Amino acid sequence: MTLKQKRIEWESRIEAWKESGQSVSQWCQEHDLKSHQMYYWIQRLEHKERQGNDSNTGTQWLTLQIEDDQAALAKGSIIIHLGPTSIEIQPGADIKLLSEVVSVLQNQC
Repeated sequence: MTLKQKRIEWESRIEAWKESGQSVSQWCQEHDLKSHQMYYWIQRLEHKERQGNDSNTGTQWLTLQIEDDQAALAKGSIIIHLGPTSIEIQPGADIKLLSEVVSVLQNQC
């Protein structure tokens, strides 16, 4: 069974459990499933759903005015605070890497 097939199967199971009004433990016992598997898939699919909702809003970037001389670069680093995390960006930082780091942190915070 492929991962996609498993995901579809567990989405269906979770929907049936929600409609039943039973506890996870009761529902799993009646359907001969292990409750820890159910909790795993609930968490996994809810996380996936949250990520999907976050991607719909899109990342918002601010436009910065940057001076185009070496003196401006020598002025120092900037610090971005994102939730409980701070990122210090040194002059000459890899912008692609910074973008990836910010994206990961947005999903974690």
